[in-house]
Amino acid sequence: ETAEYRIHRYWLKGDKAGSSDIFIDNLPGFPDNLSYNNRDRFWLALSGPREADLDALLSGDAFLRNVIARVPGFLQPHPKKHSFVLGLDLDGKVVANLQYAGDDAYAPITSVREHGPWLYFGSLTETAIGRLPLNRVVAGAPPPPAGWEQVSGALQVPKPLTRREAMNKELQDRGQTPVPDDDQD
Repeated sequence: ETAEYRIHRYWLKGDKAGSSDIFIDNLPGFPDNLSYNNRDRFWLALSGPREADLDALLSGDAFLRNVIARVPGFLQPHPKKHSFVLGLDLDGKVVANLQYAGDDAYAPITSVREHGPWLYFGSLTETAIGRLPLNRVVAGAPPPPAGWEQVSGALQVPKPLTRREAMNKELQDRGQTPVPDDDQD
């Protein structure tokens, strides 16, 4: 329930099997994906923090919400870059709150996964996978391998080419002249 800023829990086993309850409510941002470390912690990716203006719109008239939802993307406001992840215990209590806002933020974070001594982050708009040593977030977590900070450069996934860029690359590979951009003579 992204717009409601909460997560429901559905019970599969035990006395509560087949029922649901609210796992965590009144989240400080928009919940996206949730992962479990198979021990004691859930990691919740928040695609962005709450904003007062948007809260007012979401709690208002249903007709107005439907109209706003249909506004073309290019007319909608663009959120500020804000990395946001919460660590939750098995009862839904916040045990880690990771945030960073800035032009260089890895954001929006849409997935988070704990694996070995790392937290890995995914995004629909970034060109790489983010990672953070788990011991910087969780007390007593194992450190990453020695020398990890000296890794030269991150492996970047290239952004997809536009149709024109792909066509021009193919023409250049064949030794032909690329098609100029429309705004050039």
